[in-house]
Amino acid sequence: MPISNVENINNQWDDQRMKNNDIFKLIIILTGYVVISSCASHHAGASVDGKAREGDRPNVSSIAWSANDAIPDIIAVRLQPLIDKDEFKDGYSEFSCWEHVTSWPFREATFATDKEGIDAGRNWLTKHFGPIQSDATLDVKEIDGASTELIEHSIRIKFSQYYRGIETDLETEVLILGTTQYRVDCRLCSFAPIVGTEKIPITPSNALEIANRAFAGLGEYSDVKSSPDYPKLMFLNVSRGPGLPDHAGYVLELVWVIDPKMLFLVNAHSGTPYYTHD
Repeated sequence: MPISNVENINNQWDDQRMKNNDIFKLIIILTGYVVISSCASHHAGASVDGKAREGDRPNVSSIAWSANDAIPDIIAVRLQPLIDKDEFKDGYSEFSCWEHVTSWPFREATFATDKEGIDAGRNWLTKHFGPIQSDATLDVKEIDGASTELIEHSIRIKFSQYYRGIETDLETEVLILGTTQYRVDCRLCSFAPIVGTEKIPITPSNALEIANRAFAGLGEYSDVKSSPDYPKLMFLNVSRGPGLPDHAGYVLELVWVIDPKMLFLVNAHSGTPYYTHD
C-alpha cells in the first residue's frame, strides 16, 4: 500500500532513509533485547469469551501507555518459527504455513464454540513461535466462526498485536479447517522502544485539525464520518522507505488514525499528515 506525504514526500523519504540508517546501528543491541524479552516472558493475550466479536479491545495492563505519556516510536522484530520450520514460507512481512491440509473442501466438524477455536489458534501460535513478551497482547480483531462459517467446517481468527496498550498494524490470521488443519499467516513480533524518540503525542483534536487542512480537497476525505473510536492512536509502519535487513525488524511510528479504513493518518509526534491509497 503506497504512502503519499501530502506536504513533501521527497523530504520525508530522505529523512526516513537517514533515520533507518541510524536505527540499523542500534538493531544489534535492540534485537538482543527483544529476543531475550520474548523468550523469557509469558503469554499475555487478553481473554476472549465464547461470543468474541469484531473489534474486541485488549485487557490493558498497568504498564500501558496513555495519550498523556511520552511515547517513543518502536522497532518490531519478527518472531521466528521454533518448530516445523520447513513448513513455513517466508514472505516479505509474514510467515505462511499450511499444516496437514490434505483435502478441500474439508468435512471434519469444527469447534463447538468460537472460544474453543480461539484457544486452539493461540495454542498453535505459542507452540510454533513461543510466548509473546509480557508487555504485549494478542487480541481478537475479527472472527468468522461456528456462527458464521466463512468456509464450511472452519473457523477464521484475525489477531492484532498491541504493545503497551497501543494497537499495531501487525495482524496474524489463523484459519482452522475442522479442528486439526491450519492455514496461518503470521506476523508475530517482539517490540522494543527506540530510545530518544519519546514525545507526548499531539492531541486527537489537533490531529483532526491537521487532517481537515491537509485532506480537505480529497473526495474520499469528505466521506469520512466522525466516530467515537477515531482518531485512534496506533503504531504503524507508514514510511515504506528503505527497510532494515530481512528478519531484522520494522520501524513502527506512532500515528493518529483518522478513519476506520486507515486512509488518513497524522504522525502523532511531528503532525505530518499521510494519505494511504492502493
